[in-house]
Amino acid sequence: MKNHTKKVLLGAATLAALGAVGGDAQAADTTAVNIKARVVNAISITQTKTLQFGSLTETGAGTLAVSVGDVATPSGTITLIGATTPAAGGFQIKGGTGVAFDVSVAAATATLNAGTKTMKVDTFLLAKPGPAATATKLAAITITANTVSAYRIGGTLHIGAGQASGNYTGTIVLNAAYN
Repeated sequence: MKNHTKKVLLGAATLAALGAVGGDAQAADTTAVNIKARVVNAISITQTKTLQFGSLTETGAGTLAVSVGDVATPSGTITLIGATTPAAGGFQIKGGTGVAFDVSVAAATATLNAGTKTMKVDTFLLAKPGPAATATKLAAITITANTVSAYRIGGTLHIGAGQASGNYTGTIVLNAAYN
């Protein structure tokens, strides 16, 4: 009986070895995985037009709002004078076609200076091309060609009572970033 068991075990081991070498069972497989990358142009934002509040006079405190549609609305005792017409600022964005981005105003306020004299600008509004939608942030805009232009920015200038005369200047930072 012992000899018979040895023969059966030897026969089973031989079959197993032959099956491992030339059998139909597949214990492993391989595949190729494609790899892709898309490089798009860096996003850039460029000013095309200055946010202009024009020339004004005051006999007390007030504000001057300039809309993204170039409409100037004075309040308080503010009077527009001179040939400089208030107008919304403008900017354009360049980037990769078909890529979405956001545009936002970096700060809630900006300070205009004339030497040591200051005025504040706030309530910034942005508008994209097309229907006059305005917001402080424009989100998920998709670049359909390599240039998106005609974006607008408006805001409200605060003039103090007895505001000193001068040519006031300042800046507001806009951020543009891919989503």
